[in-house]
Amino acid sequence: MKNAISHFLNSKIFCFFLALLICGVARPQVFQVPIDSTYTNNAVLSFTNITIPISRMSLAGNVELNSDTSLVRVILIDVNDFQYLVFESYPMIDTLTSFSVDNFCYETCILNDIIIKEIVIQIYNASFHFDYFEYSAVKTAFNQDTANKIIDNNELPRRRAAGYPQNKDNCLLLCSTV
Repeated sequence: MKNAISHFLNSKIFCFFLALLICGVARPQVFQVPIDSTYTNNAVLSFTNITIPISRMSLAGNVELNSDTSLVRVILIDVNDFQYLVFESYPMIDTLTSFSVDNFCYETCILNDIIIKEIVIQIYNASFHFDYFEYSAVKTAFNQDTANKIIDNNELPRRRAAGYPQNKDNCLLLCSTV
């Protein structure tokens, strides 16, 4: 009888951990790809070596906007040629001319298992030091709390200081498409 109870409890514990694993509660595996390059002109970075589907991508780097017409834009393109905006900055949305971003994503915070083809960097009268990008290969559960955390992490303080709305309902791309 004692062995039967022990076996029953062990099987319940095993099933619990199996359920956690199957439901995606396990911590996603995050990969970091170092770039460590400064761009002052447009560039395309190809990534044919990343063949696993990804569910998230973010970047880190330093931006310098040189005039009121400056632009820095980073776009992820998947193997189906769909484009996702990772980062964008220009003087009309940013009050600072020189700043850093870390773990930043716009439309790439939550992806539907895409495969990376390339990253396009668009520069006009600016410079961008691309430190690295990170991607996750495990789909994470999505809910409104997750969206709010992502929005909070990516809502740069300089934009709030410039009078941009802090209402999370203004997140059109992320919240309305998921």
